[in-house]
Amino acid sequence: MIGREPAAHGSLLFLAVVGVAACGPAPDKYAPQSADAEEIARGISRGFGLTSAFIQAGAIQTTQPAGSAVQALKLRAGTETNNCATVVINGLVVSATFDGNGATGCKLASVGLTVGGSVDVTVSGGMGSDILLSFNMHLTVDGKALSGYVTASTSDGNQYKYGTSKLGWDGGATATVPKLTAGYDTIQTTVSGVGTMTGRSGTDLKLQLDSVETAFADCYPDGGDVVISLPTGDVVVSFTEPGARSGVAVIGDPTASTIFTQLPARTNCPR
Repeated sequence: MIGREPAAHGSLLFLAVVGVAACGPAPDKYAPQSADAEEIARGISRGFGLTSAFIQAGAIQTTQPAGSAVQALKLRAGTETNNCATVVINGLVVSATFDGNGATGCKLASVGLTVGGSVDVTVSGGMGSDILLSFNMHLTVDGKALSGYVTASTSDGNQYKYGTSKLGWDGGATATVPKLTAGYDTIQTTVSGVGTMTGRSGTDLKLQLDSVETAFADCYPDGGDVVISLPTGDVVVSFTEPGARSGVAVIGDPTASTIFTQLPARTNCPR
């Protein structure tokens, strides 16, 4: 992956990426916020990846009734999962259960991500108006429950605008990001946006995602920053390529210090 400079935020100081591998983690008073930020970034990535099971450029025509979009979504979900998912239509709602003929889930062909659980997609608009897709997710991804909402709207059937609401992991952090700039290819997502995070403490905090890259095969994000606004100032969690497997991230805090933090362990991930 091509390296890049982390986003600048005031006087915060960041160490070079090579320092992550060389020095290892140090005690971090922002460990809870760092863990929440990483969970938010990964949850948004996985939720956005799920939308690829339904969204394909040109498949939905905004000049047609919403019912035609429902049929297109059902067809797409069957093709994307090689008919692993059970897909049914109830009015303007498309429901998919990723049963995988058992408990193994279904693999999404476009992104290589395996998901379990279910999702309900509600369609509105059409006939010359924007088409809005509202994804109500009750998924199992990365061995954990992921729930919440992702919205996707399009005015031409080709380009989509995204947002999230109360999207997060079971027992972990959730986030609402009304306007999300998101892109994906076959291996990763890159997301940016501004919203609100509710961490494990129950406190609502403003957060900003700056080009956070998360590969579907990696354990942790491998690039970009999450900025968390605390009463004492902004704390920046910077992800790096070496930390994508080790779970080490770089923290910059309001005192212009730089700290290495070890993110929580994850199943099937090295330390």
